Amino acid sequence: MIKRSHSIHVSSHWLSQGLKLFSVLALTLSVSGSIAPPPRLAAQPELIQLAADHPDQVVSVIVQKAVMDDRVERAISALGGRVTKDLHIINAFAAEMKANDVSQLAKADGVRWVSLDAAVQQAQTTDNSVYTSWATAIGTEETMDLSSGLNLVDSSLGPNGTYAIGLDNQKGSVTGFQFEATPGNAITRVEVLLNGYVPNWWLAHDFKVKVWLGGIMIKDYTLPHEQWTHYAGAANPGPVTVDVTSARAWQWADLGNGLAISLDFGSYGYFDSLALDAIGVRVTSMAGSDNTADTGSGDTSAVTTIDTSQQANVYNQVIGATQLWNGPSQLRGRGVTVAVVDSGVFRTKDLNSRVRVNVNFNTLFHNAADRYGHGTYVAGIVAGSGSQSGNKYVGVAPRADILNVRVSDDQGMSNESDVVDALQWVLKNKGKYNIRVVNLSLNSSMAQSYHTSPLDAAVEILWFNGIVVVVSAGNNGTASLYPPANDPFVITV
Repeated sequence: MIKRSHSIHVSSHWLSQGLKLFSVLALTLSVSGSIAPPPRLAAQPELIQLAADHPDQVVSVIVQKAVMDDRVERAISALGGRVTKDLHIINAFAAEMKANDVSQLAKADGVRWVSLDAAVQQAQTTDNSVYTSWATAIGTEETMDLSSGLNLVDSSLGPNGTYAIGLDNQKGSVTGFQFEATPGNAITRVEVLLNGYVPNWWLAHDFKVKVWLGGIMIKDYTLPHEQWTHYAGAANPGPVTVDVTSARAWQWADLGNGLAISLDFGSYGYFDSLALDAIGVRVTSMAGSDNTADTGSGDTSAVTTIDTSQQANVYNQVIGATQLWNGPSQLRGRGVTVAVVDSGVFRTKDLNSRVRVNVNFNTLFHNAADRYGHGTYVAGIVAGSGSQSGNKYVGVAPRADILNVRVSDDQGMSNESDVVDALQWVLKNKGKYNIRVVNLSLNSSMAQSYHTSPLDAAVEILWFNGIVVVVSAGNNGTASLYPPANDPFVITV
């Protein structure tokens, strides 16, 4: 059963469209003896053309409804399609169906508009959401005495070809994992990822992998030495996975509760050794109920003067940053939260604890770190403190809090339905996090009128609910604005 919104927000142009439709219907019914023309297909022309060219192709669509019941969802099922995502913020849903059936759906009772989702075909093959986070810090749970132990945490993006060496009776722990809760999902599996090789070409003894939460060891696992049989020699490293799902009934809040992984080589033989690269945690989730995601604390720093003497960007010339930040009003963004809807936001030194929460709406496999880099770049422009650059590069609002609302995979790709889903989460949590601004440095890959675009409908709903929406003009090489940049209610940059 798809949940319904308890309140409906309708913009002026949506009401206008409804009145126009009513007038046309009334005129048609009043002409005695006339034959009404065939109904116009309520579908994006590019989608109708795709159906004509590739009728058997499975397509991803967003279906906007003119009714508040589930008759349209039932029509999808009757055609052999399936609903994949509830987009109630715009009274719509995402679905997969055969292109050949789109025309029939577009004529169905209750359909307002059918449009392509960003991707023509779904890239994911399951309904699971999977991501991996890599350790970024040495833990305190076990004293790190592995040779070159810092190599276990020298890359937030995972294995990079540098190794720590574990020997008999040595131990060490790692932590600093960055996690993304997937709203509407519950954790189904947690795995520790080890990448390494056997330097001496053989291994005779097992070692232990321990799982810690909040400084307490909750379970240990013995890793059989046979699992490393195929990874002998530096030219042949490989991955070994330890399933730690049984350690507890995992919830999103657990992942932010000082999760640490330690290695114990206490039972190793005298000649045993193991070279290990980065240590990761892979989280799999699927549809379920878990609302325990860590909310973070936001900006709790003392009010201090921001040093602009080293500033290398142009804010002083353009906006008078020194006067804004350190003047009587101290316009630094403190207490205001900006939702960055993008490829992810890494907790850099410039952002740190002001990244209050990390949520993910992209079901494609990815690393929890912003491997694409775009979202972190945008968040730094919005709210970077300047710490990382010695105050050379400071964000516009250097005390604002950030919500990392991830919609992109590691290549920066996402579907329109991912973005709409993310925006309805932003609206739902507006009061909880004091979300005043949402930034979308992204555009649809297809032109569409703001009267019919799902993205435009979603950003308007946010605007009507008191959230400033800032979007990019786009990089399509023309003067045309693609959704959501073409909507009259947003600030297009």
